[in-house]
Amino acid sequence: MNRIPFNTGWMCRPAASEAEEVPVTIPHDAMQWDPKSADSPSGVNSGWYSARDYLYTKHFSSADIRRSSGDLTLLEFEGVYRNARIRLNGRLIASHDYGYSGLYADLSEYIAEGDNVLTVEAHNSDQPNCRWYSGTGIYRPVWLCVMPERHIMPDGVRITTVDYRTRRIAVDVRTSHPGIVYVSVLDVDGRSMA
Repeated sequence: MNRIPFNTGWMCRPAASEAEEVPVTIPHDAMQWDPKSADSPSGVNSGWYSARDYLYTKHFSSADIRRSSGDLTLLEFEGVYRNARIRLNGRLIASHDYGYSGLYADLSEYIAEGDNVLTVEAHNSDQPNCRWYSGTGIYRPVWLCVMPERHIMPDGVRITTVDYRTRRIAVDVRTSHPGIVYVSVLDVDGRSMA
């Protein structure tokens, strides 16, 4: 898998306004732009911020992505607070309501030749929604992941401790296609433990 940082070249603005977009680098907390008010619905829990919705935009070229036919092309968002809606060239490709976990957006079928426009909506105006300051927007890194047609699924390796006394574990690997996967477990010095 080729995992490329996708954190620069973003623009951001409040979603409900025609304000000019401002260049930002991800991670970014748009809530810092919100006005503070004693009437804030979340009060002290949000630092008195009013909490609005924000729109992030990024232009990129298909020529910048080295991929072959059949490759899986994903965006990995480590965190978007909250109610994220991800669109590529105007088409909704992913949504994720929970703001404290990551999400993947599959771009594979929707990348156009030439210029592409990616938009991420972060909806946080429905307040109160948290017991503490949450921030708003794409608050963790974004990665562009290009995988060959046959690959281990993102987050597809799971290791479970079967018995810590005898140092037994179970390894489960999810793949895109059926087949045999060889797994080696190494100690801290790189020696095989099997």
